[in-house]
Order: sequence, then structure tokens, then C-alpha cells
Amino acid sequence: MRVPFDTGPVRHSLTVGLDWNYWSWRSRRTDLPQNIDSPTNRVTIKQETTGLYAMDSIDLTSSTIATAGYRLARAKYTGDDVADPTSPGCTFGCLAAPHATIAQDQTAWELGLRQAFATSWAAYGRLGKSFRLMNADEIYENNALFQPRFQFLNPQTAKTLEGGVEWRRGGSSARAALFRSDVHNEIHLDPFTTGVGNTNLPPSRRQGFELDGRWQATEGLLLNAGYTYTEAHFLEGTLPGGPFVIGTDIPIAGKRVPLVPRHKINAGLSWDFFKGSRFSAAWTGVSSMIMDTTSRTRSARRSRAGIRSISSSRRNFEHFRVALMVNNALNQGYYTYAVRSQFVADRYAVYRCRGAPSASAGRSRCRRAGAASSSSSHSFPVAAIARGPCRCISSARTASRLPSRTARRVGSAATLPA
Repeated sequence: MRVPFDTGPVRHSLTVGLDWNYWSWRSRRTDLPQNIDSPTNRVTIKQETTGLYAMDSIDLTSSTIATAGYRLARAKYTGDDVADPTSPGCTFGCLAAPHATIAQDQTAWELGLRQAFATSWAAYGRLGKSFRLMNADEIYENNALFQPRFQFLNPQTAKTLEGGVEWRRGGSSARAALFRSDVHNEIHLDPFTTGVGNTNLPPSRRQGFELDGRWQATEGLLLNAGYTYTEAHFLEGTLPGGPFVIGTDIPIAGKRVPLVPRHKINAGLSWDFFKGSRFSAAWTGVSSMIMDTTSRTRSARRSRAGIRSISSSRRNFEHFRVALMVNNALNQGYYTYAVRSQFVADRYAVYRCRGAPSASAGRSRCRRAGAASSSSSHSFPVAAIARGPCRCISSARTASRLPSRTARRVGSAATLPA
């Protein structure tokens, strides 16, 4: 709900709202595919989230805009596990995780300021806190004794400072920005520590700069391009490891955060070639990345750089729209996830498989590795979603005049951007 009002000569545009979501996640677990109709365990996890938010856009002068926002969220989780000792997969007996329930509260906020200069130039700055709550499919794991447990994770939080300058003229624009994000309790798969699964990582920092621009080449042709440089490293901490893997108590302070590319570049176009018809194309490339678990050991092997191309065509009719999209139009082989072996120093695994970029492989990995769908959280007031199959973040997001890219830097680290 939007509520415009004035306080003396100052104009306000207040947005307030409430959202509520409920999910019920069910999973059948067994040893072999042919036993799925008689599973060893039937797991049910219910998740309920409620959020309140408010954002005020304040026109201090005709050229100065301030924004302030706040979001309060509460999430409730309930987990039940039923084991069937008569299942074919229970040859040596089956255990069920004890009933578990938890409630978590979290807040997000943001302050921003934009100052226009002349007619085309403006500078902006923003400071904010964002969060990501765990998903229902991230908390059912086995402990070190291979007993099923509901392992609840702490909310992931990030404090971000960003500042930059913008230029706009007609349909063309350009932007340059510096950013720094300090992340706490990042939700991530830990394939290195025995009996953990998804976990909260030690504190880390992402910092760098972004350049992007749009050029209205003709009335119907729009070109865009962007570049991001990111330095990502852990600020402190160790990982427990385990007696059956490469090491224990591995220090990671100062090590690079896995799966975060230093360089990312994208380009695209949108062409309205006929009335009601549009052709779009996008290309994204990232530099090589440190494999998961590599920052916790001495190996320096990196995953292969990724390239993704998308083209689409759309036709609007009076009462409906027809669209066709081709993903990976250049048929490039790339990896969205790579992990170093826990046991053998020169072994590793990659997803998706090179030359066979199937969507199902990516989704399978994401569910295991701390994936977030739109169910994980909600932003303020619109979801700040990291485009890609693996991450989603909530932030007290201000108006579009103050761009926010926290989700892209933190949440989407483990996947190629879409």
C-alpha cells in the first residue's frame, strides 16, 4: 500500500505491506530407485514465514532524494521423520530424526541518498543489511554417526556499503560503483566436514567495483553491457574437517571464497524489429573460480570459466503473448559448480557435466548445496533475487533510483548468472 504525504515542503512516498507464505516439503528416502514406493524414511518439513515492511522515499529537494526502509520477518519450521522398518532398504535397521521445531526472527534495513547534478548526472550512496533464511530442503542431514537429524541453520546476513555515479540521457545510461559486503553465517554446502551437509560459513567479505551501461542505438534497438570485479575472502575461522577426510581444524582466514569469480562480464541486446515483436539476446562470461573446499586446503585447482548465452523472441497479440527462448544458444560447455575431493588430493567433481548443461543437474546440486528458491525469504518490498538456480536474499530494498546488487554478489556466488 502506498501512502503519499507531505511534511512541510518535503514530499514523502511511503510504502507499507504484509506478506505471509506457507510451504510443506515432503521427501521419500530409500537406498535404491526401485524401493521408492516403500521408502525407508518419509520426511515432512513445514515452513511458515511472515513479513512486515515499510519504505519511505523522501524528496528533500528537487534534486535530492533520500530513502529509508525496514523489514521484520519471522519464520517457523517444523520437521517430522517417519521410518519404516519393513522397507526393503532397512536391512540393517532404520532410524528416524526426532521431531524438531524452531522459530527465527530477522530484520533488514537500508538507508540511501541520491543527488542529481545538472540534468544527466547523479551520485548515490546506500548502506543496508540483508538476510537469507534457510529453506526447508536444507536442514535434513545425517550427523557424524550417520543418524538422521534436523540441523537448523542460522540466518545468513550481510551488511553492504555501496556508492557510485550515474549518467542518463534519453534511453541511454551508464553507471560506475564501488561496493563492500561483509557476510556472516553464509549458508553453504560443506562437503569437507563429516556429518554436516549444509552449514553456516565463517565471516567473509566481498568488495570491488561495477561498470554497466545501456545505449539506445536506434528507436527499436537497445544494447547493454556490464563488468564486475570482486575480491572475496574469509575474514576469520576454521572448518572442523574430520578423521576420514584430508584434514581437521583447517584455518581459512585470508583464503579466497570458493566459487566467486573475480571477473564477470555480460552483454545483451533488445531489438523491436516489428510492431509487437521483440528479439532479445544475452551473453555472460566469468573468470575461473576456486573450487569448493579448495580454499580449505593447499590445492589451487580452479573450476573452468563459464559462459552462458540466451536468446528469445516474443510476439504480442491482442489478448495473449507467444515467446520462444533458447538457453545456451552457442552450445558452450561450462560448469556451474566444482568441488575438490575430500579424500584424494587430485580428484574433483563438477556440475553440470561439461558439454551436457542439463537444468536437472543444476537443480539437483542446488537442493543439496544450500539452494534457495523464492521461498527462502522475501525482500522489502520486492524480492531481491539472485538470478540463477541457487540463491535468494532479502534486503530492505529502496526505490530503483538507488540500485541494489547485494543478491548478485553474495547469493549467486556458486552459479553462473542468468
